[in-house]
Amino acid sequence: MIFPEYGLFYFDQALSLFGKVLTEGVMPLASIAVYVFTALSLYTIARRRGISAPWLAWVPVANLWVLGSISDQYRYLTQGQMKHKRVTLLIWECVSCAMIAGVVVSAFLAVAGESVQAIVTLLSLVLVMLVVAIVYAVLYFMALYDVYASCDPQNAALYLVLSIFFRFLVPVFLFISRDMEKGMPPRKPAGDPEI
Repeated sequence: MIFPEYGLFYFDQALSLFGKVLTEGVMPLASIAVYVFTALSLYTIARRRGISAPWLAWVPVANLWVLGSISDQYRYLTQGQMKHKRVTLLIWECVSCAMIAGVVVSAFLAVAGESVQAIVTLLSLVLVMLVVAIVYAVLYFMALYDVYASCDPQNAALYLVLSIFFRFLVPVFLFISRDMEKGMPPRKPAGDPEI
């Protein structure tokens, strides 16, 4: 090669172009696809099972209400338990958002003021935020397991484990199992009297 420095220049340009395409083109489309698959799956399950306001599956944060409602319905019909996951998930999501806002404000104050008190406050908020995130994740995955178990109980544990380690698979598993009812108890026919 006569001019080796030009080869590095073009390689650097190619990497830069690849990075731009990935961050400005592919990632937003992938995020939209994940959102649509999740919303469509939750909407389909909720509508089929008679959950009130299934359209909330399309609204950010409110889709947790639908996820929790499906989980609550499954727990009630199969085990007679009232867990109120629909409310619990929304509350913990709001607490998580408040914690993130608190950490951002504390970080700004710690950088601006450079005081020890602001840094201690920031570290304590980060620790509390970590605990909140862990509790929220546990509640979310418990509700997600109930949805998987209500649709496809044979694969529910596998779906859950893979969903924990590979979050991008959650909409895939929801979409695959959206039309199944293998884990739900059989419905009573409308004309049969109760015994």
